[in-house]
This record gives sequence, structure tokens and C-alpha cells, in this order.
Amino acid sequence: MSLSVVLVAQDEERNIERVLSAVKPIADEIVLVDSGSTDRTVEIAKEHGALCHFRQWPGFAEQKNYAMSLATGDWVLSLDADEVLSSELVAEIKQLLASSSATAYDGYRIPRVLYIGDKPVRHGGFYPDAQLRLIKRGAGTFNDRLVHEAIKISGPVGVLSNAMHHYAYATVEEFSSAMESTRVFRPASLHEAASLAGDAIHSTSWFIPSGHFFIVISVEVVCLMAVSA
Repeated sequence: MSLSVVLVAQDEERNIERVLSAVKPIADEIVLVDSGSTDRTVEIAKEHGALCHFRQWPGFAEQKNYAMSLATGDWVLSLDADEVLSSELVAEIKQLLASSSATAYDGYRIPRVLYIGDKPVRHGGFYPDAQLRLIKRGAGTFNDRLVHEAIKISGPVGVLSNAMHHYAYATVEEFSSAMESTRVFRPASLHEAASLAGDAIHSTSWFIPSGHFFIVISVEVVCLMAVSA
């Protein structure tokens, strides 16, 4: 069964080379949708054989759905431009797609290890952080949501054993700034609040003023766990 790897990117030259190098052994095609990089992102992607498309940025979910619509493989692996497959995960996916048992599920969640710099964060609810990223083409789309967009499918979902590495933050200060910028959210309903809590397990407290739900993330605690793991 063939595999399309799809990504969206803008100014991701820090990570894009290792991302694409990792997937080359299993990708029948690589599709990258760029929203206006001013660095070497597109140049590097083309050097790795990626089919590059330009599209103005409409938002995460819409851009990722557009990228998936360009895929032609039997299966689609949607990655962020800072997510690198481990060699063990590459071997697992290769073996899976060579087996008829792959079709028992419409999609597969992949464990993800967050990195701050070159240090993995395995505490505070950040691991295994399994993400639904490998799906049968046409089986699902990204559903836009308040905090993190996610693929939604109606069929059965399996979980892979090996992890990808998420090089999201170069420094603790960058991580702390990102957490601070999203420390209070106002979900529209209890259902949405519960859904957000599933993604932000590291939330430390809930407040319920005037019928609204807030997630408050303690940046100091999370950063302490990150650097001491």
C-alpha cells in the first residue's frame, strides 16, 4: 500500500531537513504546502523530492485538510514540520503497510515525545501524547478547534508502538512563552472543555466563573518538570 506524507510549513528550515530525511524510506510521495516561507524551507523540501505548493495561510485545520486533499497514496501521514519519525517508527509503519492487517483500522495514533532543545520531556502529561496522524486516504479530516486541531474519523483507530520526536521549542524560554500565550481559554461548552482537558493533561486547575470553564496552565511547574526530567 502506498503512503503520502503531507506537511504544512512556513519558515521551518531549522527542522524540515531531518523531518523529510526521516520519512524518505517509506514515503511514496511527499506533499508540502507552504504559506510564504522567507527562509530555505521550500528549497530544502524540493531537494528531498517534495511536491511543493503555495497557499496563503487560512488557519491550521483548513491548511492541513488542503494538504491531505493533494495526497494520492492509499494512506496519508500528516506531520507537523517539526515532527521527526524515529527509525523504529519508520520500520513499524513500513511493516504495517506491507501487511493486510493494516486495513483492520481506518487510522493509527502515533506516540509523540516533546523536545525542548535536545532534551525529551516525558513527564507532566506530555508523553505519550499519541496523535492520530496515519489514516486511510479520505477516512478523515482535521476538525478545527480552540486549541489544537485534530483529525476526526468515524472508523476504528489503532495505536502504534514507536514514537515520533516533536522538536517544538529550541529553549525553555521559548516553551514558557508559548505556554503563557495560551494559559487561559474559554471553551464554549462543558463538552469542549473536557475535550481540551484531554489534550492539555498538564493543566493544573479549573475555575468556573459565571458558567464558563477555564483551563489555567501553570507555566512554572511545566517548565520545572521539563528541565529536570
